[in-house]
Amino acid sequence: MKRISFIVLFLLLCFTCLKAQVDRSSIPQPGQAPEIKIAKPAAFVLRNGLRVFVVEDHKIPKVSYLMIFDSDPVLEGKNAGYVSIAGQLIGTETKNRKKDQIDEEIDYIGAKLSYSGESVYASCLKKHNEKLLELMADGVQNSVFTEGELKKTKKRNITALSVNENDPNYIASRLLDVLIYGKSHPYGEIASENSLSSVSVELCRKYYEQFYRPNNAYLSIVGDITIDEARELVESYFGKWQSAVVPAFKYKTPIPPQKNVIVIVDKPDAVQSVIKIGYPINYYIGCPSYLELAAANTILGGGTYRLFDNLREKHGYTYGAYSKVTPNENVGYFMAYASVRSAVSDSAVIQFLYEMNRMSSETVSEKELTAVKTNIGGNFALSLEDPNNVARFAYNIVKFNLPLDYYTNYLKSIDAITADDIKNVSSKYILPSNSYILLVGKASEIASKMKTLSPDGKVLFYDINGNKINSKK
Repeated sequence: MKRISFIVLFLLLCFTCLKAQVDRSSIPQPGQAPEIKIAKPAAFVLRNGLRVFVVEDHKIPKVSYLMIFDSDPVLEGKNAGYVSIAGQLIGTETKNRKKDQIDEEIDYIGAKLSYSGESVYASCLKKHNEKLLELMADGVQNSVFTEGELKKTKKRNITALSVNENDPNYIASRLLDVLIYGKSHPYGEIASENSLSSVSVELCRKYYEQFYRPNNAYLSIVGDITIDEARELVESYFGKWQSAVVPAFKYKTPIPPQKNVIVIVDKPDAVQSVIKIGYPINYYIGCPSYLELAAANTILGGGTYRLFDNLREKHGYTYGAYSKVTPNENVGYFMAYASVRSAVSDSAVIQFLYEMNRMSSETVSEKELTAVKTNIGGNFALSLEDPNNVARFAYNIVKFNLPLDYYTNYLKSIDAITADDIKNVSSKYILPSNSYILLVGKASEIASKMKTLSPDGKVLFYDINGNKINSKK
């Protein structure tokens, strides 16, 4: 009994000591950001200008290819939608293979092969690697465009468009693009049944011949392949691909409105309002304050943070409210968004603007800042498990002229962000008084309320095709 009592006493003393050493009432302070070691992709350039990155990953017998074309956006005008259609036609038939033959060969080796106007993706098991590369190279260099395939593709696109035009979220997305960029900018163009119907084989072929060029392309290769194997295969299948002068375009850079502009698209049968608040920003990968703005947006609405807590948890207006900042080398944009009950549309907008304003009028707490750094850092660490992301980092470094150690020091850069940085970058990029405030909903229920939030007491009305209209609502 004495021995048992001694053991119990000893354990109690140990528990007391441990409790004294660990204070569980306070959040542990984060340690220093670790140094990230990222495998450096091998890189080479063919004589025709094709830039290639290779990331070896021998854990799985699989190889994937991603070819990205570095083209300026094209203003499509009366033929809006033709670039997308051209991308859907590329690779469907070549000088060497009919469509059925291509489909059969891809299915036989269990591969993936897809084309768009801006990129090509392919993936397969290592043992079928050379066959897949042969098929991919054939589509990239030898595509032909037929009236029969064009007719079917246009029909699919027109059908999809007619379905989407009844979707309030789709309407809101393309109308916000019109407001932010304007219809004279490629990002603000709207495809219609007429514009899609006008697309010709000649237009699609011309786009392909102008922009599918090796000196306009980056090729990332990831998987169970060595640099020597990759170099030999790429040289064999893409070495004779002819380079050419690629058209370049410049467009007027859109700017935020001088004051808030409220726009309504009437959907008489709506029981909810889709709200999108946005404007253009000069924001691209590696720009000054790139990481600081990413952190600020995360605090505002890049997850279940302030907007979510306010509009959902506190007020019950919506299932979720969020924001995002999208980088683009031409011009990026900020957007905050939610779908809310019609009756609280104006109240929801007020809370959006309140939270946007609070980002630059108040200093974020250390608790929020620490949580966001952990979130961003954790997502980055997880991204390193995918070799395709390592290839993307290499592409970004070359494309955007980033420092060679940009991603190696990524966590350190995140860790160095301060509350003052968040406040300063928010005052520059988060603009509650210079926004397009778009609502797609029942105008008869929301228009009069929204007028009270307008700086000039006016609300603009647009149709689903981005045309300004008159309304007596």
